[in-house]
Parts: sequence; C-alpha cells; structure tokens
Amino acid sequence: MNLEVYIIKQGSAESRLLSRAGFDRKFLPVAEWKGRRRSRGGFGKAPVAWRIEGEDNVRKLCGCIESLLGHKSVAQLTPSETSALNRARRTLAAMDNRSERQERVESISMNRQSILEQYFSHRFPSASREDVGLVASVISQGALDSLRQLETKADELLDGKVSGWRSAVQVFIATSKI
Repeated sequence: MNLEVYIIKQGSAESRLLSRAGFDRKFLPVAEWKGRRRSRGGFGKAPVAWRIEGEDNVRKLCGCIESLLGHKSVAQLTPSETSALNRARRTLAAMDNRSERQERVESISMNRQSILEQYFSHRFPSASREDVGLVASVISQGALDSLRQLETKADELLDGKVSGWRSAVQVFIATSKI
C-alpha cells in the first residue's frame, strides 16, 4: 500500500471534503482525465480524479476526514461517507504502523550495533574505538548468516589489527612447543 499518494475521485465524499481540508483542486495534480481532446472531435478533457501526494498531506487529509465524519453516527452517514471514513482510518492506521515499525527497526539496529561493538572490542583489542564503531555500524546494516561470515567481514574491515583470538592462539602454540 502506497501511503505517499491518495487518489480522490470526482463526486466522492473525499472530493466534497477537499476544500474543508485546505486543498484546492486547481493546484492538485490530476490522476485521471475523462473525455476526448477537442482536436479529435470531443468536447475536451476534464479531470475526474486528483492525487494528494506526500505523507504529510495524506495524513492531513485523512485526519480531516476522520474529524469531520467520525463524530456522526452510522445511521447519519451515507455509504460513500462510510467508505471514505473507513479508508481514511485504514490509511492513518497503516501510517502509524509504519512509523512504529521504523522506530522498532532503528532500536533493534542500535542494540545490535552496541552488542557488536562490545564483541569487536574484546575480539580486536588493538583496534581503536572509532575503528570498532565503524566496523560495527557497517556490519549491523548488512545481513550475515553465520559467525564465520561475521569474523571474515570484520577481518576485512580491520585489516592490520591484531585479533585477540589470533594472538591467544599464537601464545598457546608458542608455550605448548616447550
């Protein structure tokens, strides 16, 4: 569902409420035309549907529709007003769900990045905090399937930094040869 564009047809309840919501049909982009051009023997083309573009404008229109029609009882609403009200409520609910989902994804990525920073600071003790933060941000944006992919990606990004695991393995090998 595209929440950036809201199509309003001529004669619908939404089109009657456009002016009350602060929109002028003269300045709205036309979504659909009716008729034939005069050069082809017709009476001319006329707009029959308009397009509201932008999430803020769509939210403004849907909020206005809800405030104007929402206080009426079901018996007072015509079928077109009922469908307009239901469409506006669904659109507003979808916009709210989208914003909540984006906030949730951002918080998850921030938590993921902090966990990765802790892991890489222990894994690569010779790397600076800036390097570890850069690697964690790059890796938190991508999708990795296994820990081995995570380690190889970190090794690529932190090329030249000594891994704590590698140094521990080297110390173990050096001490076990005795």
